[in-house]
This record gives sequence, structure tokens and C-alpha cells, in this order.
Amino acid sequence: MIPLARPQPRRVAVIGGSLIPFARSDGPYAHSSNQEMLTAALNGLVERFGLQGQQVGEFVAGAVLKHSRDFNLARETVLGSALDPRTPAYDIQQACGTGLQAVIAAADKIMLGALDSAIAGGTDTTSDAPLGVNDQLRRPLPAARRAPFAAAGARIVATLAELLAEREGPGRGLISICAAGGQGVTAILERP
Repeated sequence: MIPLARPQPRRVAVIGGSLIPFARSDGPYAHSSNQEMLTAALNGLVERFGLQGQQVGEFVAGAVLKHSRDFNLARETVLGSALDPRTPAYDIQQACGTGLQAVIAAADKIMLGALDSAIAGGTDTTSDAPLGVNDQLRRPLPAARRAPFAAAGARIVATLAELLAEREGPGRGLISICAAGGQGVTAILERP
């Protein structure tokens, strides 16, 4: 049997980058999602290198703090960008290193000859952090949701306010509910 020759690893180079300016939480990007920020950075790179309408080997990116709507963040970012929508994309997630891990994953594929080119990156926002509630706060929501919206919204806020007050005692909090049809109810709870 003839032994297989090991392929020689190819050299990999980072040829450029693009980013949106860093900003404090709840500042200029307070109402921007991970996808919006990642798409802006990707489009900056596409413009800088003249990649409009081009298909690259792969786009790999991710975020640590992701909403459930971000389950396919990299793919949706490509679809919202100026790249060719046939560009393959996938998400990764690693605390304190998503962008770097994306670069390493893309570089490994190029080095091994699986890809000729790739774009890698990451994004995160604490201004639009995914928030959840515990079972005690969640259970009243489905029953209240089945009632007409005006009544349901008031019941939801009242129920959550009571549960928070019982559980947390004096303090300050915010309840924000998004209901069907894009309607929302927000209650700001102020206590001494």
C-alpha cells in the first residue's frame, strides 16, 4: 500500500477589516440589533474591497448575547448585505472570543484547502440583551394573552408588577411586553 502524502498547509493572510465605531452601552447603538451592527460592518468590508455581488468562500460570525431571533445570525447578515446571497454562512458562539474564533475557523479551512477565501467576525450588544423571566413571571402570560389586547396588556403588567413586588420588595424595575401585531405594553415600576 502506498502511503498518502500529507498536503502542505497553505499560507493564510488577513488582508483587511471593517468595524463600526465602539460605543458605550445604551449609547448610539441602543436600538440596534446584533444583525444590524454585523451587517453594517460586513457592508463596510464589501465596499472597501469591491465585493458587491461577489460570492466569497464562506462567512462565519457570531455573538455571545443573542436573541432567539438571531439563531441564524451569520446567514441573515449575508442576506441583508451587498454580498452574493449564495455565500455560505454559519454562526459560532464563544464567550469572550467569538470574533477571534470565527477568524481561526475560517483560516483553518483556507489553510487546509477547503476554502480560497472567507470573511469572519463577531458582534455583541448589551443594549439589546436577550432578557427572560422565570416560570413564576412567565406562567400568567399565555392566559392574559388570550383576552382582548387592551384588557390583557393591563392584566399582564399588573400581574407582573405584583409578582415582582412580592418577590423583590422595594426597588425599581421595568416591565416591557411585546404582544402580537407589534403592539407593546411598557410599565415602569418606581418604588422608594
